[in-house]
Amino acid sequence: MNSLASAPGTPPEAIRNLLRAQAAISILENPANAVLPPGDLDPIIAEAIQAGAEQAAALTAAGKHLRLVVENLPLGTAIADLPEHRTERIGPFSEPAGRLARFVTIESATFVQVNARLPPGFPQQQLLLMLIPPGATPSADRKTWQIPEGSVWIQARFFVANAAGFVGVRCTGGTLTFDQNLIGEGGFLLSPGTGWKLSLDLEQPPASAVGGSDAEALQLQLPIQLNISTSAAANIVGDISLSGFG
Repeated sequence: MNSLASAPGTPPEAIRNLLRAQAAISILENPANAVLPPGDLDPIIAEAIQAGAEQAAALTAAGKHLRLVVENLPLGTAIADLPEHRTERIGPFSEPAGRLARFVTIESATFVQVNARLPPGFPQQQLLLMLIPPGATPSADRKTWQIPEGSVWIQARFFVANAAGFVGVRCTGGTLTFDQNLIGEGGFLLSPGTGWKLSLDLEQPPASAVGGSDAEALQLQLPIQLNISTSAAANIVGDISLSGFG
């Protein structure tokens, strides 16, 4: 922070906002950091801690995390961070080397990971298969888990062979079924060879505006269900349609 100076045209509140974001992240990592330290404290720092505590509480209540990244300007190719969105850009600031930089706060929803344990010899011990909303509830035998409403991110290769990255969908609910019982506390770690099936009831977009034009008149209907498993190709139930004018 001491090496940063506001660049020409940077809003005067940029340093304050950066301190607030840093405080919120620190408090999310350790709630005890919300307590003001004893002794004389710079009023700017004290205000940042108090504002950061409020932001951390709001994020915790919403089930979200926060992180801070720095972008060196001019910007190049945008980073596609799964499944995150940028909420605030702070700066730019000039660095001692003469570069311009700005900070970006990024919020991400809380997800439960479903990982596969890889056989010995792989450089990675686990492979992320999907992210599901928190709050999944198990059946009596702990093989079928009810997925609540929310976003689900699934490896794209389950849709298109060898595709990289993830595909995100919104669902009103669904099930994740395994061929063996799992605890599911803090995430799922599947042994090699574990079979699973994911079935999601897809959320439909809102209806188009009455009398709207252009994009407001757009009507999109998605399939009603998505089924993916280790033993079969992805199956989509229902049709997709798109209508509009403009």
